[in-house]
Amino acid sequence: MILVTGFEPFQGKTVNASMKLAELLSSTDVKVQILPVVHKKSFEKLLEVVDSSISHIIMLGEVSDRSFLSFEKNAFNKCDYRIADNEDNIIKGIEVVKKGPSVLHSTIDLNHLMNIPLEIPREISDCAGRFVCNEIFYRALHYFNDSDIKIGFFHVPSSIALNEPQLTLYKESFLKILKTLGCDKNV
Repeated sequence: MILVTGFEPFQGKTVNASMKLAELLSSTDVKVQILPVVHKKSFEKLLEVVDSSISHIIMLGEVSDRSFLSFEKNAFNKCDYRIADNEDNIIKGIEVVKKGPSVLHSTIDLNHLMNIPLEIPREISDCAGRFVCNEIFYRALHYFNDSDIKIGFFHVPSSIALNEPQLTLYKESFLKILKTLGCDKNV
């Protein structure tokens, strides 16, 4: 089973593109969890829903300055929020995991995902930022390092949240991605 996560709205917004897309992907082979945009609490919520049936964790976040899907390659051991999370935390200059490696890498074959025929533009990005997206990506890679669970983080454009045709296109593309990752029974 694949776990797909999205984030709740933040910064006073009423919608988050990652949340809307994740909710559309729910099926008998895809478990969906919406996470809080809060330092440490997003990872705690993630751990609550991971069980022995999970083979992949695909975390989704939204990004406002891109118009394409970004497969995140690296997670950095640094929290350096430029904005407050949903509990008004602004975390600056601390390690995500004390004495952890400075960078961890996605365990999903991103080059393979780049070769899937999709109707949406995409890229491999070197940095998931320094906000909650990077933090949960790093924590998941670190925590599940010795397991068989494959971990990936993908940013989707925030603009798809209120654009039904674009959201549908992203859903169809993600169904192809999930099928490629081994979730092919009921998607």
